[in-house]
Amino acid sequence: MSEALRGEMSGTLLNAEMTLEHFVREYVASLGGPKAGVIDVLTKQGDKRLKQYVQDFAVNRSQPLQSRKDLVRMVSIHTERLFGPGLANAMVARLERQSVVLTANHHGVDYHPIYVQGTVLYALPELLGQSDRPPGHEAVVPVFSFGSVSLNNATFPRGILLPAFPHPREQSSHRIGVFPDRLKHTMVSFTPPMTRKMITAAMERVEKLDQTRSLSRNVAARLTDILKKDYLSDEVLAQESYSDQASLLNDRLWRKVLGKSEGASPLRVVYLEIEPLVSDLLVQHDLHDENSLAYRVLFDQELRHQVIDNLDSVSGCWYSSNGRGTTFFWGVDPQGRRFPLQLEEEGSSDWLVGKDWKGESHRFRFAAQELEQALADRRLLPGMFLCFLQFAFARGIRCFGGPWQTTYLPRMQARLAAALGRTKGYEDWKTSVEGVPTANYVAGMTLAIAEGEGAACEAGMVELLAAGGLSTSDFELLGNIRVKNAILNNFLLDKSPELVKMCCASNHPQILALKI
Repeated sequence: MSEALRGEMSGTLLNAEMTLEHFVREYVASLGGPKAGVIDVLTKQGDKRLKQYVQDFAVNRSQPLQSRKDLVRMVSIHTERLFGPGLANAMVARLERQSVVLTANHHGVDYHPIYVQGTVLYALPELLGQSDRPPGHEAVVPVFSFGSVSLNNATFPRGILLPAFPHPREQSSHRIGVFPDRLKHTMVSFTPPMTRKMITAAMERVEKLDQTRSLSRNVAARLTDILKKDYLSDEVLAQESYSDQASLLNDRLWRKVLGKSEGASPLRVVYLEIEPLVSDLLVQHDLHDENSLAYRVLFDQELRHQVIDNLDSVSGCWYSSNGRGTTFFWGVDPQGRRFPLQLEEEGSSDWLVGKDWKGESHRFRFAAQELEQALADRRLLPGMFLCFLQFAFARGIRCFGGPWQTTYLPRMQARLAAALGRTKGYEDWKTSVEGVPTANYVAGMTLAIAEGEGAACEAGMVELLAAGGLSTSDFELLGNIRVKNAILNNFLLDKSPELVKMCCASNHPQILALKI
């Protein structure tokens, strides 16, 4: 870091009221990648406390093109299969009251600080008692996470992310792999379940890190405890996929983290993989409904041409120039790895075509019956655009995400609306799509750090567990953090952790410091 930038950071903290907004805008602008959503939140809501920022999370005034009942029913079915009828009923009640969901997270056992802390922020209305939940109803937060990521994704669903000291989190010494290396490119959606042998090997790895003092005794003890009591539980080992195991384990871990709070039973955080929900909606409903948005986008040729042209090069969609992304669906090879597809029109027939990791060609006829069969056979998986088409644009669900989503989802929305506006007969559809709130930022702010061994890092799931969980007083402190400080914490922690610590020492802490 340059001395000039370090000096500007110091001045920012010491004169926060005068220079904080200016500094963060400049710092975010200096970064590559998405930033528009973050800057918008900073500019319009930076002075708010988080308890004020989250007050309107439940607000959704969109007028959906399609009824949400089929989606709610699908969520109920998937939740009951994993968690039983009681929690399924709670999920239904929640979605009927609030048509809002968290879609920032990648599926897998959730350890990454960005997504763990984003989940805490998204759940803050419940944790602070600001929810509209009627008395006696179970508190539940729905998380619809993407399973099309590989096991070696940055969130590392392949195993466990450890505290980022004394070494950076991306180093192999501070990641414990549960699945073997040969599966690293397999999507979470298609990963087989963890076995007792895999989990036992992970426990042995924790023991070695403990013996070499690469982990604190406290962290090692917590990890051993959850591996033994949760990963090796009969309930988890009985599942037929890693996706289902991850949903159950996330519920178990969040109950430990939130169980320290006073009052009623802890909030339930329910992770469901989004792609199976979207696949079932397509197979059971929208591929048979000529008036559904998905059917029209896929099979009205004039509208489809407009959609493909308008959304070309939008993140999460497709790139005709270089073959990145995928057109509506991912292809899936026998090893559960995804490969991109492009739509080709050949006379009276349309085809999705692509090559897998081995260079072998695949063709899928682009017709309702054939797509339905390929989805049922799990040879196709809905892409990101199709997932948001079903949730946000067709059914008006307000989706909360991180800085990437708050940039690309509004772009998807604007380009889809433009495509509808340029196609005769879709003017009212355009208005409905434009009315969905899409810039909803939660994942990416840093609310809590873990301190240990003379260092500090963002608090992920392991750190929250090692600290003994979160208490009611912790939630109150979080609620009083200003939005602009939460954003500043996120950008400064890696560059200058000593400046972030200054925020902890003030009379009005702007970050929660946890000892581990």
